[in-house]
Amino acid sequence: MIDTPAGTRHATVRDDGTVAIEMGVPSFRPRDVPLAGETALVDEPVEGLAVTAVWTGVPHAVAFVDDVDAVDLEAVAPPVRHADVFPRGANVTLASRDGDRRFRQRSFERGVEGETRSCGTGAVAIVAAAERLGRLDGDGPVTVSPPGGDLEITAPPGDIATLRGPVAYEFCGELDAAPGA
Repeated sequence: MIDTPAGTRHATVRDDGTVAIEMGVPSFRPRDVPLAGETALVDEPVEGLAVTAVWTGVPHAVAFVDDVDAVDLEAVAPPVRHADVFPRGANVTLASRDGDRRFRQRSFERGVEGETRSCGTGAVAIVAAAERLGRLDGDGPVTVSPPGGDLEITAPPGDIATLRGPVAYEFCGELDAAPGA
């Protein structure tokens, strides 16, 4: 069990070295995202991008483009991230189709205020938005490929989404207690 600001999530370490984690139920409801208005934002223009707003633990503005690498993310994302429609801001997640049930991903994350190599909530947002917009054929998992590596997403409409991918030991260290603590 992993406690997050979005709630407790269940994770399972698989025999193949990947981890599968339940990501919650994606929501397009304006109060969940949150949005400034009371209407869902689905494939609507926001600061030059056609955006679908979805909450997957954090707010995402998902835009489907022809080629994620052809977009200057550092230029197009900040205006969307700070748009009035997102009163608390949003991660800006770009996706382009990369075959059957496969998407490439780039994400500009709020707080980081820049592009990140991987964003699991963004990968789930892509699949939820693709399902909502009728961009998925067939059933089963969807592969989403951010720069950091492939993720496998299952996001049945109205049900708990699951993210599965590789993990790597990144850091080990010790911190001294703050003086006076």
